[in-house]
Amino acid sequence: MKKKSLFVLLILPALSSCSFIQSIFENSFSLSSGDSSSSESSTSSHSQIPEVDASYLGIRFFDLGNDNTGDCTYIRAGDYHILVDGGSRDSSRDHVYPRLDELLGEEKTIDLAIVTHADQDHIAMFGSSSNSIFHAYKVETIIDFARTGKTTQVYNRYVNNREMEISEGAIHYTALECWSADSTGTLEDKKAHRVYELGENLRLEFLYNRFYEEDTSDENNYSVAFQIIQGNNRYVFMGDAETAAEASIIESNANLGPSVLYKANHHGSGTSSSEALLATLSPEYVVSPCVVGNYEYATNPDNTFPYQRAIDHWAPYTYKILAPRVATYSGSSWGSKTLNGEIVFECASTTTSNLIVTCSGEDTYLPLTDWFNETRRLKDGTLVEGTPNRTWPENGVALPNE
Repeated sequence: MKKKSLFVLLILPALSSCSFIQSIFENSFSLSSGDSSSSESSTSSHSQIPEVDASYLGIRFFDLGNDNTGDCTYIRAGDYHILVDGGSRDSSRDHVYPRLDELLGEEKTIDLAIVTHADQDHIAMFGSSSNSIFHAYKVETIIDFARTGKTTQVYNRYVNNREMEISEGAIHYTALECWSADSTGTLEDKKAHRVYELGENLRLEFLYNRFYEEDTSDENNYSVAFQIIQGNNRYVFMGDAETAAEASIIESNANLGPSVLYKANHHGSGTSSSEALLATLSPEYVVSPCVVGNYEYATNPDNTFPYQRAIDHWAPYTYKILAPRVATYSGSSWGSKTLNGEIVFECASTTTSNLIVTCSGEDTYLPLTDWFNETRRLKDGTLVEGTPNRTWPENGVALPNE
């Protein structure tokens, strides 16, 4: 009990203020009653992470604060500060930068920036015309996509801003260079490695994707894939990889397996989260970084994030599905609001019994939210009576209270 109590005290300032933490304890990993009661007095998630030991892992999926779906994830691994992607639009800076300022402290240094692919919803803040992430923070190492077909303004600005950071001392590699190095090392080496040691029993491993070397008409398939491994626990990130890239990643990476967390690629689209991938990962948690139900990329309600197809593939493994924001309709216009908000996974040991999951928004998993079960609304505002936004499949794991 002493060890568990020390763990809770260590990370207490980083926990969120919502009651979601209690429901996580009841419905996920088994923790002692002492851990649970300590967590109920947690403070706001908008406090700075304290000094942590070398085994600590904290993953934060940011609420990007606008109506646009995109990815931006901060990871604290031991002493290292890692940022994965920088979406969704320039306006996300208003929400993300204050959080990074708190989390990075006075030095404002990002030890590693991973940029998975060149779509705007993943590079917008890196490709800003002014005050980009590269301007606002010092980035020590940049690892990004090996190929792209993009010629957009935001991509060109990304390249220019990245080259500026390199000229000021940053190291740059592509994921292919890291994979091809076939080595293990540290960020201090200033070398490309397939595996980066980040702390005590804590490492980041880049996964091979054949589209690092092959052209494709689908930009998403160029996505960088990697996993963070803490002891035997895996946390898997695959950018926006579609089914073809998923198949390559499954085939080429023998070390891919059951995971604690799966960051749903392409925000839970119907062209990713394949049955084969989910059978490989069998995740305990799924985070779909999206504006749930937003018509940004679709006119068909079935093709708003996350798709029913993705839910059907997640459901046999878990109902613990989380998303930062949800679409709203008022009068004659669409907008968005916080759903789970900033979603935080923290674990200071190699056993999932010490995993703490918190959020700054609602304390509800996606299948249990109002949005999931309420009457479907078309893009023009029309209600489709008798049809919910999504349904939980018969072969899905049992939902709480069923």
